[in-house]
Amino acid sequence: MNGEEQKTLQSTKINVAKIGGGEGTMINAASISHDDTSSNRKRSLRAKFQLIGPAFSDIIICIIIGLIFTILPAFALQPYRRGFFCADETIRYPYKHSTVTTIELYIILLSMPILTIIATEVFRIITLSRSEPIMSTLVNKSCDLTVRFITFFAHCFFGLLLTFALTQTTKLAVGRLRPHFIDVCKPNITLTSCSNPYVYILDYECQGGTERLVKEARLSFFSGHSALSMDVAVFCVIYMQARLPRRIYGVTVLPVLQASLLGIALLIGLSRISDYKHHWSDVVVGFLVGSAIGYYSAVILGKVFERSDAKLQVESKIGAAETRPEDTTRPLSFVSPMAASLATPPIATQVPHQQSNDIITNNPHHNSS
Repeated sequence: MNGEEQKTLQSTKINVAKIGGGEGTMINAASISHDDTSSNRKRSLRAKFQLIGPAFSDIIICIIIGLIFTILPAFALQPYRRGFFCADETIRYPYKHSTVTTIELYIILLSMPILTIIATEVFRIITLSRSEPIMSTLVNKSCDLTVRFITFFAHCFFGLLLTFALTQTTKLAVGRLRPHFIDVCKPNITLTSCSNPYVYILDYECQGGTERLVKEARLSFFSGHSALSMDVAVFCVIYMQARLPRRIYGVTVLPVLQASLLGIALLIGLSRISDYKHHWSDVVVGFLVGSAIGYYSAVILGKVFERSDAKLQVESKIGAAETRPEDTTRPLSFVSPMAASLATPPIATQVPHQQSNDIITNNPHHNSS
């Protein structure tokens, strides 16, 4: 580098240094702003992962408790040994296979909340961010979607576990005989024993069926199928009511979806009566227990309405602000009535062929001349 180039470089540095409030300050401000944005994003991600951590620990604890209530009743505990009357016709139905097996029930219980929560949260993200492409919106909001899914599914799963534990405990403590008990047990009673049909028979031995079937025949009250299915259905119905707008392509879509979930739970419970697995009272009590725990896990434990009310106002404002004026292809029913009221500005309408002082406005302080 020769002498002239060195002088030119030095003069350039001096000129840049002399610019006190010019481009140098702008460059430094932009750099500081970028650093602040990066630090805010890191803090936000750290806070979200701090929320996920306790949720994962809760799920692990729930799984452990669920295994305890599954293994102990199956291998270590026996139901209460209850007798019967010879004239009791409610326990003389034939044995039938289940319309909805236990494996099929578990698949329904897991898939129903998973699909409901994912579909609801994706719908909210897409609806409230209509100015961005769908795929980019989902990618940008993937962390929020994950946190919300884990949070709500953990509450639903805890309610499911609570229902299962209460059902298993009650079945073992009560020991009510199923409608097909006589067909499975084939007790060693004689005509002499049943000479008086109103004598309560307690001294008997089962001669038919396997030990597992005989044990299951003593676990009628209350219906686990009806309690578990209704618990999940009620949770999903309340969750959808809190997280979705009232108008989705009309006013009937949301009620139809909710009624479908409740209908699935009702059909599962009613199938236990037609399969002679439970008495009708077992199914009714199962529905009541499942509904109560579903309400508890959604409203009291999950607080879905409180969280929705707090976030819906902010999200509705964001969604209304992001909507472009020329974007009229989406139905207006995508935006909730609350969002519409927040996004609607004061309207001023001018009557044609009148002077400017004849403008009609909704401003209460307007004084006509």
